Amino acid sequence: MLNNIDSDKHFSYVRFQDGELIALIGYDWITDIEAIENKVGNIDGHLYFDEMCTALRESICSDKNVIYSNKNKYVFRISCEDQIFIINKCPSYSDKFWKNKKKSKNDILKMLNDLASNIKVKISGDILNTNIYQSPHIFIKFVDIVNKKNIVFIGPEYCKNLTFLNIKKHIIIPRTNCFLEKDNIMKEIICTMQEYEKKNQGCIFLFAASMTTNYIIDKLFERSLDKHTMIDVGSAFDNFLSKESFNQIKRRVYNPVFIKNNYPQNFWIN
Repeated sequence: MLNNIDSDKHFSYVRFQDGELIALIGYDWITDIEAIENKVGNIDGHLYFDEMCTALRESICSDKNVIYSNKNKYVFRISCEDQIFIINKCPSYSDKFWKNKKKSKNDILKMLNDLASNIKVKISGDILNTNIYQSPHIFIKFVDIVNKKNIVFIGPEYCKNLTFLNIKKHIIIPRTNCFLEKDNIMKEIICTMQEYEKKNQGCIFLFAASMTTNYIIDKLFERSLDKHTMIDVGSAFDNFLSKESFNQIKRRVYNPVFIKNNYPQNFWIN
């Protein structure tokens, strides 16, 4: 991925983590509610909109997406195996957790296994987020490379605090339920593409828009093809922000001591 970014070999990269997997199978095993009826949403508060869930299901089986994924032009990271491992091994998923749930642990494991067997696109490994804690030098290199490009960041307002990124344009989105603004967000992205294309330049679009990221990238992939790169960074950069700097957004993994000890000083944002 780093070589492709550095040499302007454009591609798109999307991640299907727990929230996206819930959208795909249509059931939230965490809150024990059918996804499209869920009034709670994922861990960040984004609701599972029916249109979004349907679009994400279609994206992993689309014939054209299969072709582009095999060419590594449209890269999919779909973490069914990771979630199965977590459900089987994570202490928080104890027998107590599953007690009185509408669906049992075995039900969810079967749903995830069935989903995995129906995915048609080529699945790649985690080429970005895992490196934050396992291979900091790779993540630092990623930042160094993208900083030489035209970075357009699509994310909530608090992301403006990421001063170690050389962001040329920040498309600010609502912190929750940005799917409701998807059309306006896509219009702004397309306008930005056109602006840089007039200068014969491409952009690196970094998305921190939860499940809406997958929807937008899928809708704009062919528009972006061979002209721009679109990358789903998820909540990766939240790891470099202190709680005070972004109003205590929820985190899964967060280790400030590790970040301070393994990254340049300017990566830690107070």
